[in-house]
Amino acid sequence: MRRMHLPIVLLLAAASAPAHEEPKPVISRDPLTVDQVAVYRAVLADYTKGEDSPLNLANRTEPFRMNDFQDNKSCLKSANIQVDVTRAKVVHRLSPAVAPGSRMVLVDPDLQSETVKKNDPGNLIRRAVEDRQLLSDEELGKSVDQAFVTGLFTFSEIAFNKLHTRAVLWYSFYCGGLCGHGNTVVLKKVNWKWKMSKTCGGWVS
Repeated sequence: MRRMHLPIVLLLAAASAPAHEEPKPVISRDPLTVDQVAVYRAVLADYTKGEDSPLNLANRTEPFRMNDFQDNKSCLKSANIQVDVTRAKVVHRLSPAVAPGSRMVLVDPDLQSETVKKNDPGNLIRRAVEDRQLLSDEELGKSVDQAFVTGLFTFSEIAFNKLHTRAVLWYSFYCGGLCGHGNTVVLKKVNWKWKMSKTCGGWVS
């Protein structure tokens, strides 16, 4: 799995205002299409660089929301994609066919998120601050390694252009409050195969 060098900071995030609750997304009764499976597989193959890496993959997608792309309008524009707002709240369950690696496991995102919280490196940092103790590099390294092992990888729904030759989606890897990364990606179909075209809006925490 692609490992990103994450800066460790001792400042804890301030409590945010309560978020406005949105209606729960509707899980589609339709299975993923051949194109959807192929797009997800192409992104995972690029993410892992073709290695058979262990990865906890959320077994359902997140909705494709326009506000996810406010800073990434160039992605939608370059792919000539218009989002169908009627499907903005529809998600799919992923099938094992999505995972190109034998060590990728489909997991319930709610249950895995609880595991991520328990293994969040921020817990160790918080305790050290409260106890006024210094953390060794070894302790911190082990905590981050464990966080990566239990981290959760999530896909959004896919938005296609009218000809189904371009696709846009986002993914995230969450391993704690100060541990994670994600990206928005554009793919194009070349000789009937989906290929990575560009990325935009990448983030690291």
